[in-house]
Amino acid sequence: MDTVAQAGFARRSVTEHAEVVTALVAAIERRSEVLGITALETDHFRTLAEDVHAPAHLPPFDNSQMDGFAVHRADLLHARPDRPVRLAVTGHIAAGDPAGTLPQGEAWAVMTGAPLPVGADAVVPIEASGLGAFPRPDEAAAITVTATPAVDAFVRRAGSDVRAGDVIAPAGAALTPPLIGVLASAGVRRVAVLRPFTVLLIATGSELRRDGEHERPGSILDANTPGLTALLTAIGVRVITPGFVHDEPRQLLHAIEANAAEVDLVVTAGGVSAGAHEVVRDALAERGVAFGSVTMQPGGPQGVGRASIGPRDIPVVALPGNPVSALISAEVFLRPALLAAGGWWSQRPTVEAALTEAADSPAGKLQLRRARSTADGRIELVGGPGSHLLGAFARSDLLVLLPEHVARVEAGDIVRAWRING
Repeated sequence: MDTVAQAGFARRSVTEHAEVVTALVAAIERRSEVLGITALETDHFRTLAEDVHAPAHLPPFDNSQMDGFAVHRADLLHARPDRPVRLAVTGHIAAGDPAGTLPQGEAWAVMTGAPLPVGADAVVPIEASGLGAFPRPDEAAAITVTATPAVDAFVRRAGSDVRAGDVIAPAGAALTPPLIGVLASAGVRRVAVLRPFTVLLIATGSELRRDGEHERPGSILDANTPGLTALLTAIGVRVITPGFVHDEPRQLLHAIEANAAEVDLVVTAGGVSAGAHEVVRDALAERGVAFGSVTMQPGGPQGVGRASIGPRDIPVVALPGNPVSALISAEVFLRPALLAAGGWWSQRPTVEAALTEAADSPAGKLQLRRARSTADGRIELVGGPGSHLLGAFARSDLLVLLPEHVARVEAGDIVRAWRING
């Protein structure tokens, strides 16, 4: 990769560039920390740093899978429709009650999740008991059973889900809601997790100004910092923003070096093309970052590599500066790489549907068009392909992918799209 970084790249496919970015991010060494399970309820997109072993069985005790009656199966071995067996109901166990011991020849009412009494080896559902409702605890009643239940019928045995000592989840597992739930159920209280990625996000361009800053001739308000920050923080990334960097390489290098000790990755927006004031390219190309063109529209100019700045070789992903190009590039390359490095599913949900209109696409490039779903399930393009049409992007819930070999699609053609509104 160092050879490629020094030489740059003239033309790279989207797949090739995605692989390079993914490898760069995957190689980042991340420290770990120990958190309580309750912290993970609101601290999302975390990843286990170590294997987690179950301290106890799950379920912790034998319990009933259904509302019904706990029985000794041996009492019902000869039950059949023409010779039903009746068992007196002599006990009642609700969830949270102690189990007790079931006498031979009797049945106890048990609720879903209630402990199975000692000796019971099957549960007869209330629907198969001959009773229309549970009797009151002080009411004399009997069940009528017409078939022998299977062994452990409707019984959840202790440890049938997770056994004490089992590895509940290995290091590298994504801490999804179900995993957090099973850890809590098994009695795990604290886990070692990878620290979130910390990204230094730098929007470049002498033309940029902050909201509230005095308007200068030729200046524009920054859209890249808030847009990319929102994209990154939505997947659990911590973002540091040092402010704008004007078209001066020394200013960019100073901003990176000042924050290098705190961050895992530098992400820049702007300054990567072939113009006269490409500050990111001018500052970082000679320090190990490769720049070139990717076969994608919008978002052709890209940069990636490790920059030697001060005492560190710091990973850098350099995105183009037009706001739509920056956001789509982050969707295609950066977001999937960060998610995959944490064991998370990295791809957006995909839909396939018919287009409402025809569209042209540049030959040899993957075109990503902003679009939205219609009430009748079709896909309607929003705005044109221009990389400045951020308002059209904001009105979209889909990104349509028109492959490199496609020069034109017609109304009614089936296209593939990413759903980007969730």
